Amino acid sequence: MSKPFPGMNPYLEHSWGDIHTRLTTYSCDALQTQLPKGLKARVEEQVRVDMEGATTVRLVPDVRVVEPSHSEGGVAVAEEVQVAAPLVVEFLDQPVTERRIVIVDQSSGGRVVTAIEFVSPSNKTSQKERERFRRKQADMVDGGVNVVEIDLVRQGRWVLSVPERLLPDEYAYPYAICLIRATAPHRGECFAVSLREPLPVIPIPLRESDPDVALRLQTILDLAVERGAYDDVDYTGLELNGFAPEDEAWMRERLQAAGLLEPRK
Repeated sequence: MSKPFPGMNPYLEHSWGDIHTRLTTYSCDALQTQLPKGLKARVEEQVRVDMEGATTVRLVPDVRVVEPSHSEGGVAVAEEVQVAAPLVVEFLDQPVTERRIVIVDQSSGGRVVTAIEFVSPSNKTSQKERERFRRKQADMVDGGVNVVEIDLVRQGRWVLSVPERLLPDEYAYPYAICLIRATAPHRGECFAVSLREPLPVIPIPLRESDPDVALRLQTILDLAVERGAYDDVDYTGLELNGFAPEDEAWMRERLQAAGLLEPRK
């Protein structure tokens, strides 16, 4: 199967509904095999958050790691892999409404310890949806959940928990990944996601006593492309807007070299 780009393929945004579902499912499967005793990965289950002085709130993150209440615990040794080093951003002075992570207690007998969100265009393209997404993230932060936000779409405005203005210019890529740990709810770990490099391997935090596990995002994306049979994308009929001119030229060169796009006459 032809792979014109080493990392994220921007043209996949045109089929984001399917890609989003595959990324979520395959990430859940990949995490399941690494989890220590007592933890399970689940997709699209409602989570009830009981916060002091507030009514019950139901949240639906994309992927969650849950700890059943009857578990005896147990700590597994994390797989030794090279994970990407984050940029740590302090944002203690940010108002509560800008915090995106909560810890979740599940009424059905489990405590949610980690939530992973693959951001969709619908989360970013309207003020109402951005506010709704941020409220959900803030509730998870207030509840003590580790939250991982993965944004691989260019549409819409910045919606991640770490304010965009706090990131240096070298992190100004079309895509973004942020992680906030339950043990440090005012500190964001941000990962550079270059258009011209493979997606990073990122750490996924679990319980405080557990080592992180690794999520190989590029492996997950490649699997989504392969199993989704995205080898017949018609690149000639798709527009790429919002990229710097040098990036557009680079992508066109890659597509032409792969025989997927005719040179301009």
